[in-house]
Amino acid sequence: MTIATVHAAFQAKLLAVDGITTAPTRQPASIQSVDLPMAITRPGTCNWTQGSFGKKQQIRNWEVTVYVQAIYQGQPIEQGYAATLPILEAVGEAFLDDPTLSDVVDTLQVQEDQMTDSGVRGDLVFGGVAYHGFTMTIPVKERYT
Repeated sequence: MTIATVHAAFQAKLLAVDGITTAPTRQPASIQSVDLPMAITRPGTCNWTQGSFGKKQQIRNWEVTVYVQAIYQGQPIEQGYAATLPILEAVGEAFLDDPTLSDVVDTLQVQEDQMTDSGVRGDLVFGGVAYHGFTMTIPVKERYT
């Protein structure tokens, strides 16, 4: 699969997660409050290898960032934290339940305990605005000719 195809599959999976409002396939310039919680996936680092029998392999770390709630002065800090918890759990479960992204990739490396998340953070900045949310790194293995 192409990187663009895998990216689209990630965004489609994220949009289906309970609690996610938007998962755009194009990088937005800013985040509007009506679009929160928003999930954005980016292709991260990759190991490219030449396998046997003419097969090629890549294991790419896909980085998912979920922006849940903007942090505003005077707003209780625990509000954003509490709003992030169920979404963090739902996103992790969604990828554990579908380790091939509906047959788009060979395998997410979740069965080898390689999927990680940052936990709830209050320092995710997008467009100069800080948000509560989290990041998740999901390795994807693909073999092809």
